[in-house]
Amino acid sequence: MRIHLFHQLCILGMLLWAFAAPSLAQTPKSIHITDADGRDVPRLGMTVQLCGQTFRLRTDNQGTATLPQSAETGCTEARIQISSKLYAPLDTLIRIAGSSTPWQIVLRPAEKTLREVNVVAYQKIAQNDAEKSVYRIDPRAFLKTSKADEALNFLPGVEAERGQYTLVGRDRTARLKINGEPASKQELQALRISEIEHVEVREITKDDNDRFAGEINIVKKRHEQPLFNATLRTWTGTIHHQLGTYDDFNFQNKHWDIRAFVNLLRSHQDNTTHLHRNYLATDGSIISTQTMTNNAYISVWQESEGLKAAWFPNKKLTLNVALSHSTYGGETDQHIYDFDQSAYMVHSKDKMETFNAYANAKYALNDKNRLLLKTAFTYYRTPYTFCTHPEYNYKSAMRNYTIEIGSEHRIKLLGGTHDITSALRNTTRQNITSSGGTETYSIQQLSLTDVHSFNKQLSYFLILKGETDNQGGRRFTSFQPQLRLNYNLPHRTTLSATYERRVMRPSIKFLNSDTLMNNLPERIVGNNQLEAMHSDALILSFKKQIKGSYLTTTLNLNRTAKLIDQIYLDDTDYNVTTYANIGNCRSATLSVNYTRRLCNHRMNLSVTARGFYKHYDIASPYEDNALIVPSAGWGWNTTLNMSYLSTRNWIYSLQVTYKPKEYALAQIMHKHPQFNGMIQKNILKDKVSLSLGYLCPFVYCVTERSEYNLRHLQQRKDFKIGYSNITFSIALNIGKWFRQRSVTHDATSDDINL
Repeated sequence: MRIHLFHQLCILGMLLWAFAAPSLAQTPKSIHITDADGRDVPRLGMTVQLCGQTFRLRTDNQGTATLPQSAETGCTEARIQISSKLYAPLDTLIRIAGSSTPWQIVLRPAEKTLREVNVVAYQKIAQNDAEKSVYRIDPRAFLKTSKADEALNFLPGVEAERGQYTLVGRDRTARLKINGEPASKQELQALRISEIEHVEVREITKDDNDRFAGEINIVKKRHEQPLFNATLRTWTGTIHHQLGTYDDFNFQNKHWDIRAFVNLLRSHQDNTTHLHRNYLATDGSIISTQTMTNNAYISVWQESEGLKAAWFPNKKLTLNVALSHSTYGGETDQHIYDFDQSAYMVHSKDKMETFNAYANAKYALNDKNRLLLKTAFTYYRTPYTFCTHPEYNYKSAMRNYTIEIGSEHRIKLLGGTHDITSALRNTTRQNITSSGGTETYSIQQLSLTDVHSFNKQLSYFLILKGETDNQGGRRFTSFQPQLRLNYNLPHRTTLSATYERRVMRPSIKFLNSDTLMNNLPERIVGNNQLEAMHSDALILSFKKQIKGSYLTTTLNLNRTAKLIDQIYLDDTDYNVTTYANIGNCRSATLSVNYTRRLCNHRMNLSVTARGFYKHYDIASPYEDNALIVPSAGWGWNTTLNMSYLSTRNWIYSLQVTYKPKEYALAQIMHKHPQFNGMIQKNILKDKVSLSLGYLCPFVYCVTERSEYNLRHLQQRKDFKIGYSNITFSIALNIGKWFRQRSVTHDATSDDINL
């Protein structure tokens, strides 16, 4: 009986083992995960709880996760937890179905509503090659009617100071253009930022000379339907009385672009000049004397008006003409206290007046070849009338006639594309003086330019220019090459090297041998034997975009020969001055400009710092006779520009300039810091613009102190002018803004300074 019972239990155990063994052997060892489209989900983390143990697993590239060998068998269920940003969270129990195949899990995509997406990206600020740098204007920190002059304040590599724009590392201002045509500060104040396509900055141009250094060209957006727009702007000053207006009118249709402008300003000014002299008397004592001149301007007026018209009869031919006139003059009472303590008054009137006209034509032979014809005329005159002392009356004038024939070509040469221009120019000038009559001289110039890119990184811009003139009755020939190499490195970094040779000719005032009396202690006599002044410069530049900011660093090494400047001739009273090719100048300048956007693109910031060294020498023929002692030394200056656009569309701007020390041939000039603040607001759907400005040099008057080093004499001049002012401006904007089409550039005559 017992044996029978034992056999039954054995048979039952064997049956249970037969049924249980397959089940335990079939516990799954892996998990396969896919998405709703049946694709494997790789590298997904999960937590698996099995038989009281917790495992942290990650799927492989095929979406499979394998349990470790330590996992126990015989479990009836497993808990799986998955958390992912891309898929809906999963927390589930899986019952073991007795199969050895992997567990299959399908994930659903995450269903989330994004309230805000913050994308951080940095747009490329500049595109650089050897010919030019192209900058895009970001309008987010400006009003809809903000003007081009405000945008240039924050252009990378540009130093802005009260409407004057200088390329970083240069000593002279840049030439301003709109669509390739010369533009004034007032024209920039009439052009909206929203109408700017981009800005082109050229370090060198064929027209470069010692009056300008480089070029800033604003290219406007393109429209071709019949349009009209106008800006009517009026302003007034409260501390120093002034009233001005600038009105700009533009019209365009299929065949015509017409522009007219009028600028008027009336104001009152006062300035005072103190002249201090210390010299050694015959008995060895130091004698100190001084004189004072107070200029009370009864009236000062500035005006300019112009008309420009371009005709486009067909796609090949373009004709454009322009007429303009400008005047700057004033009526002054000079109250003079002489060195001998005598006092007297001089009543005078002066006026500087310029008439300009040009007519140009461009004919396109095809897409790659164009012919150009340019003509220009300028008449300039400066009469000084002394009502109380007619013996000091002074007059000078100049007529300038220019004609230029040129061509533009795009050709294949040595396996690459070259943009080549050539031009032949003749300029005739007539200098007119009261006592000397009319003197005529002419300049002939031949130029050739070539722009070529070897690849996306390396390019060059070559200018070959030679000229000859008979100024001063002698034939003189000069060669003025310019070369710029540009190399673009990775990470938006650019290196460039520039060599340039420029020429500057004396103006009619420097050539006029008559005496111009500023006041009795200071008289200016010209020299009709002056020659042209030349300068050679080597400029090295480093540019880099750092996220949303831009850094420009420039080293400028310059040497100027045949310098035109003042020298003292009369060693008895040091009163009479004249001009001559007196000496040379060597200088080195290191400049850094940094521009950046802050406060969610609402704030613009531009900082420029410059350190320099200058050294002047007297030319050997004058070393023994010149009464001046040339200056030399180190200096620095800085400029800060800021603007902020509030959420209520008020824009606040601030400009600070500090130039504590500047050098000239025989003097060192010291200036106080200055700042200019402005608040602007648009009303009536941007049809009316209001602005309130405050100009202050930290003291009520601008004080400029000049220290002269002369043989046996120390001289100091203190110049003070009432400078602080509060101005209010209102502008009416009419019509829709548009871009004038490209026309032929005029023939500039900027080798002289009027």
